[in-house]
Amino acid sequence: MNKEKTRKINTTISALLMLLYIITAVVDAVTAKNILIFSSVLCIGTLVGMYLILGKISAVYYLPAVTFAFFSMYLGTMLNFYDVIPCFDLILHSASGVLLVFVGYIVIMKLSESEKTSKIPLKIIVLSSTFISIASAGLWEIWEFVSDIMLNRSSQLGSLTDTMTDIIAGTIGAIVGGVILHILLNNKTKKSE
Repeated sequence: MNKEKTRKINTTISALLMLLYIITAVVDAVTAKNILIFSSVLCIGTLVGMYLILGKISAVYYLPAVTFAFFSMYLGTMLNFYDVIPCFDLILHSASGVLLVFVGYIVIMKLSESEKTSKIPLKIIVLSSTFISIASAGLWEIWEFVSDIMLNRSSQLGSLTDTMTDIIAGTIGAIVGGVILHILLNNKTKKSE
């Protein structure tokens, strides 16, 4: 897919989500349904940031990233799915584990291109991508802990159990993502032979 088509797809996706976020914020302001203005600004700001940083990457990668942000921020925070659906948080942590394997893969490939290294073995790529995802789950929980303390929030529900189940869910997602990445790269290797 060429860069112009990719940018057009990503712009369309972002514009539709932005429209939805703005309409939700306006409806909330008019009806006072308790959707926090902070949540609306956060959704809009995240979408703008993602578009500015990731808008040029392939829509195959951009769409899952904005979809994850939509589920976690819009559905989870603005529309209160975290409270309505008991396992919503664990589903998102598992999904993030899968997605972050592919982020890890992109990082590894970008770094190896710039270093002009020899071909990296498939097992190293998959394991490194999986470990990047698992480490990210831990870093996210550190971020939640710090933001809970500094901003007087309760994203960790004041519980070690919540923190650990989130890390476990992210790790399981990373393992699933690693298996998927291995299958995809293995098939790609077989086709190129």
